[in-house]
Amino acid sequence: QDIEPLANVLPSDPAGSKKQQVPVLEISSSLSASGKSQLLYYLTALAILPRRYGDISVSGKEAAVVFIDTDHRFDAERLRTVARDIVLKQRGISESGPGAQSGGMPDHHLESLLVSSLQHVHVFRPQSSSALLATIRTLESYLFDLSRHRSASRPLQMIAIDSATAFIKQDRLRDEVARTEEIGRPQAEIDAER
Repeated sequence: QDIEPLANVLPSDPAGSKKQQVPVLEISSSLSASGKSQLLYYLTALAILPRRYGDISVSGKEAAVVFIDTDHRFDAERLRTVARDIVLKQRGISESGPGAQSGGMPDHHLESLLVSSLQHVHVFRPQSSSALLATIRTLESYLFDLSRHRSASRPLQMIAIDSATAFIKQDRLRDEVARTEEIGRPQAEIDAER
């Protein structure tokens, strides 16, 4: 029902002498359309939404999210819908159409809240496994470059990769081609190139 704050999930060190490890969570399923991406959208929406908006307790984290979209399926409209549903559920109101009042908040105010929240999702779309690694390596410099985004005042809630296995076939094909090119060449020459 409710996601506990990250501090409650991390292993605690009573002495306080060691740094706490950041959790890594893998969500996998052999089935397509099993809800993996939907869960990522839900966690992203909770991360970027504010704690409160007016008299409504939204229960967001007011954070930023890095979404690495290797499958090229990220849908900002879908994320907006998930975030909107969270706000409406928190208020106990179901959407009843355009111009409806949302818990004392006119629809245009809710849309403004959603648009401003979505600006804290940073989407990257690498084209290969090497581009994915380069993206991960440069995230720190990107996040600390305050001129490049509006999330400087927000903590980073999560880095989501959808999907971590997107380049497996591409990498296997590249390896097969490389092995084929090595046929008949002396091993010393192959080792020197590597």
